[in-house]
Amino acid sequence: MIKRTLYFGIPAYLKTKNEQLVIEIPDSDESKSVSTPARFLKPGRCDSKLTNNQFFCFSKSKSMDQLLPSTYYHIFNHANGDEDLFREPENYRYFLQQYHKHIDKIADTYAYCQMPNHFHLLVRIKAKEEVTSHLPGCENLAGVDASNFLSKQFSNFFNGYTKAFNNKYDRTGSLFLKPFKKKAISDREYLAASILYIHLNSVKHGFRKHPKDWEWSSYHSLHLERLNFIDSLFTNREKYFQAHEEKIKLYDDYGKLESYFLD
Repeated sequence: MIKRTLYFGIPAYLKTKNEQLVIEIPDSDESKSVSTPARFLKPGRCDSKLTNNQFFCFSKSKSMDQLLPSTYYHIFNHANGDEDLFREPENYRYFLQQYHKHIDKIADTYAYCQMPNHFHLLVRIKAKEEVTSHLPGCENLAGVDASNFLSKQFSNFFNGYTKAFNNKYDRTGSLFLKPFKKKAISDREYLAASILYIHLNSVKHGFRKHPKDWEWSSYHSLHLERLNFIDSLFTNREKYFQAHEEKIKLYDDYGKLESYFLD
């Protein structure tokens, strides 16, 4: 088991040690084993003391334009104009079906919320080895073809849903705003806050008084499917739910939270 330094995201193999994050990544070559506290490095920076196995150095421009492997993202998008993305329950279900068809091969999904005219996702792009397994002959994600593949999967998903939506409702033209929005998540506080923000969207927009009453979100399942993940961020399931309740009670401050995430 190798402990490696984190780069611009919190991997799934996450533990806390002396208030510092430590990543454990299985590796058969124990001679490469290192033990390094995890650090969050800003785009455009790299640590010369780390090997390629420990850190991928990337430029600021690329980090802003491309999805990067082993990185958490808050991804969100909105319908064009006054359109709705979802007009009836079957639309919500079909969206999720097509989402898993296109995105599961490149990312793990941790949270989501579908609203009538927009959606939010919390995903972690898979490790480069997992992603490039879908790209024969491409050994890393530094190449243009490989980096484009990640965004292309999302584009294929949006285009496929739009085509089916247009056929069903006899409409033409694009349905989603372009390009879709994405924000890399660089610390655990931001990660935990992203979950709350996503789950409370139905409350924020006045559709429900409590997220448990909104069917189209991961509020109902995240603590069951990702228990270790929840425990790593909120300590335990009880505090996970308590954090949601506290945000609801302090809803007057929710506008500030929105500004922080979307502006």
